[in-house]
Amino acid sequence: MKILVVEDGSMQRLLLRRLLEKSFGAQVVEASDGEQGLEKIAEEQVDLVVLDVEMPVMDGPAMLEELRGRPGGADVPVVAVSYVTDKEVVKLRIGLGVLDYLIMPLDWDVVRGRFERLFRHMGLGLHARAD
Repeated sequence: MKILVVEDGSMQRLLLRRLLEKSFGAQVVEASDGEQGLEKIAEEQVDLVVLDVEMPVMDGPAMLEELRGRPGGADVPVVAVSYVTDKEVVKLRIGLGVLDYLIMPLDWDVVRGRFERLFRHMGLGLHARAD
């Protein structure tokens, strides 16, 4: 399974990478903004995108809207990650078909469980490995 993490914070990106690689054996590709994320999606086949909402250059909602307008882009599963708890942002993510919305700062045990449920829902059969 290949997951694209689009996050402008290098430490948050690293922590998400480690969680997904070590807990689920995923291959992780990284981007630091929405433009880079769209480039990565054009270059590589990804099974899931973990997308920060607030980023410079191109933010998460703009990237998601662009992705959804591309051929095949509507089928790419996306999990949004943000410090934003604003109801309008939550409505936007529902309207653009985000599978889950994780609020930062992330509780890693909760996040691991949410990813495990998501992977099971996607039919991937991935389970969190013991640490």
